[in-house]
Order: sequence, then C-alpha cells, then structure tokens
Amino acid sequence: MAPLIAGVRTVYTTQAPPAGTRPDIDDGARQLLTGLARALSVRATIQQAVGVLMARNGRDAAERYRRLRLRAAETGSSLTDTPTALLDGAATPPPAPPGTVRCERRPQ
Repeated sequence: MAPLIAGVRTVYTTQAPPAGTRPDIDDGARQLLTGLARALSVRATIQQAVGVLMARNGRDAAERYRRLRLRAAETGSSLTDTPTALLDGAATPPPAPPGTVRCERRPQ
C-alpha cells in the first residue's frame, strides 16, 4: 500500500519526485494513478469553465455548473468536451467592430 500512497502523492504534487524515489508499483496501481491524474485534470478544466461562466453571466458556481451540464446534454457532447470548447472560445477575443483598431498588450 505504501508505494500506491507515494504514487498518489506524486499525482498531487507539481514537482517531479527526486531521482530514485519513484514508487515501485504494479500495472493496476499505475492505471489507477493515471486515471486519478486524468480525473483531476478534467475537474480543473470544469472549474475553470465554471469560473468563466460566472465572470460572464454572474450567478453562483452551482448554477453555472448546472448550466454547463445542460449545455453538454443539449449538444450531445461530454462534460469533458463542453468546458474545453468553452475555454477555447474564451481564449479567443471577439472580433473588433468595423472601423476600430484593437490594441493588444505586449508581454512584459
């Protein structure tokens, strides 16, 4: 059990484990850890999308999450694909109205 616990810790940390300290785990534990890492990634994406919806439309997180689930159901897409598409669209600024000049910030 100790190697699996060490593996779970590595999934949650943002730093690579020191050399030679990787837990010796079997294939089942490796699959479990891979699934956990994927679930945490999906959860983070959903939380980001909920935050974008809250910033755009107000209301609380529970209402925005409900709306995100409804959007996924209405479009027949998964609750993984819907927030990803929403975030991809949020990263692209809307086109400027005709006759205006858009100024963009330069990275510092």
